[in-house]
Amino acid sequence: MQRLVWFIFSLMASVGAWAQYAVEGMDTYTMPQHLVMTDASSDLLNARGRFVAELSRAGFDLITESQLGQMQRQQTTAVTTAEVLLATGPDGLSEKDLKDRLATRGVRWSPAGSAQIAEFLATGHVRTWEVVTPVTSFYNRKADHYAWVEGAEPPTATLDAPGTFHYFSFNYTYRESLACGNTFAEIHGSINDISGGGNVPLVSFDFKQPLLGGACPSTIIPELARRLAPDPTAAQADIDVQLKGAEGLAEVGTLMIVPQPGTDCAGITSADATDLFALELLPHFDIVDRSVQDLIFQEQQLAMTGLIREADLVEAGLQAGAQGILTVQGSCLAGQSLWKAKLIQSETSVLLLSAIGRSTTPQAVATRLAESL
Repeated sequence: MQRLVWFIFSLMASVGAWAQYAVEGMDTYTMPQHLVMTDASSDLLNARGRFVAELSRAGFDLITESQLGQMQRQQTTAVTTAEVLLATGPDGLSEKDLKDRLATRGVRWSPAGSAQIAEFLATGHVRTWEVVTPVTSFYNRKADHYAWVEGAEPPTATLDAPGTFHYFSFNYTYRESLACGNTFAEIHGSINDISGGGNVPLVSFDFKQPLLGGACPSTIIPELARRLAPDPTAAQADIDVQLKGAEGLAEVGTLMIVPQPGTDCAGITSADATDLFALELLPHFDIVDRSVQDLIFQEQQLAMTGLIREADLVEAGLQAGAQGILTVQGSCLAGQSLWKAKLIQSETSVLLLSAIGRSTTPQAVATRLAESL
C-alpha cells in the first residue's frame, strides 16, 4: 500500500514539473535611480512588503508613488521659479507679481513656491530686498522683491532622463498550502521605464506552481528578487559543487530530499528550500513525495524538525524506494547566507555529490547542482 501511495504521489509530482520561475529582459537591464513600487490595494500574502524588503536588500532605491509625485512637483517648482525670475532680469519681481506669474505656470505659492524661494535664498541663487512705497503721509506699503543672482546656475529638469524612474507592478493568485498556510499559485509582474511620462516595458517576470507544489512566499519572493537584480558578479557566485562518484550517480533513479535544521539570513528555512531543490532536480530524478517521506519518518519515530543521523536517513530512503538521499541545510554566518547540500547513495552510504554556496540563495545552489549532473 505504501509503495502504491508513493507511486501515485511521484506520478502527480512529475505531472506538476512545469512549475518554474521565468524572468525576461534582464540581459540588458540596468538599475534605475529610483524604483517606484506599485500601491497594492489588496495583498493578502504581503507580496509588496516582501518585494520591498528583498529589492532594497538587492540595492534598489525604492520609493512610493506619492514620493514620485512629490519629487516631480518639487523639480517643476524649482525649474519654473528659476525661469520666471531669469526672464525678469536684475530688476526682479515683487512677491505679488511672482505669485501671479507662478500661478499662470501651475505653481501654487503656498506652500511650494514660498518654500522654493526660501531654498534659493539659502543657497544664494536668489537675492531679496524690500521696496517701500508711500501710500499716505501716515502709511507706507512694504513689499518684498526677488531677483535671480547673476551667474547662479539655474536648476534643470533631470527627472525626465531615461532610467530615472522604473515602475514595479505585480498581480497574483493564491491558494491554500499545507506547508505555509497560503501561497502563490502564480505571480506575474513587470518593470517599466516611466521617466519623462513614458511607459516602456523593460522586464517581465512570472512564477507558477502546480496544485501539489509546496513553495512558500518566503522562498518565492526572495528568488524572484534575486533574478530581478542586475549583478555583474552573479556569474562568479561563490557556489562550489564537488562530484564524488559519477558511477554511483548513474544508479540513482529516485531521490529523497530531507531538510536539516537551519535558516539563512533572509529567513528561508531548510524545509522551505526543499521544494526549490525538488523542482530543479525533477528532470534528473524521481522525487519521493513529502507525504510519503513524512509517513516513513513517523513509522521510524524520527522528528523531521531535528538533526537526523545519516544511518536513519539511509534506512528511510531504502523504505521509500529511493536510491539517493539529498540533505539540504541553510544557515546564517557572519551576516552571510550559507547553503549546503549533500547526496548520499542509499545502499552504500557513499557520498556522491556535495554543494556549498556562500552569500547566495537556495535556488542558485539548486540550479548549480542540477547543471552539474
